[in-house]
Amino acid sequence: MAAPAGRSSLLALTTAVHADARPILQWDREERRNPVAWYLYPSGSLPSEFNLTGSFYEVRAITLLPCAWGGEQHPQHGERLIFVLKDARDLNKCGGQSALFPACMKGELHGFRSTIEAYSQANSLAGSGDDNVAGLGLAKGDQYQVRVRVSSNGQASEYQLDRWD
Repeated sequence: MAAPAGRSSLLALTTAVHADARPILQWDREERRNPVAWYLYPSGSLPSEFNLTGSFYEVRAITLLPCAWGGEQHPQHGERLIFVLKDARDLNKCGGQSALFPACMKGELHGFRSTIEAYSQANSLAGSGDDNVAGLGLAKGDQYQVRVRVSSNGQASEYQLDRWD
């Protein structure tokens, strides 16, 4: 995938630091664990802020938002495909923003929002700068200009993605 031009919906996936942490996300339950969330910056990010300074990047995976994994339905979060890009990582280390959207938390935990935001502003994300999972998020219904190069059997073809209907 070509690095996007200008500000884009670059995002990073996060998970619990402690494997035995209790489920706090709407889609994470004791009987079926999925402690993976995501964050992105409201005004978008420049490619250089996510360590993307070249032209094309290997796509390591294409996935839906974690809230849709396992057939979960959470329409309040919209539909988004994530193109996980090799070497992509948030160089701002979440820039003092909360890496856990309060809208992703279970309803009974919304009262702890200010505590989570204060902690996020005072601390870096654990594992930040390591082998992160980050990339470009494409939302259903939006328009964008994304170039993808596909190689197979020694042949390369380029495609332009402009929307997801």
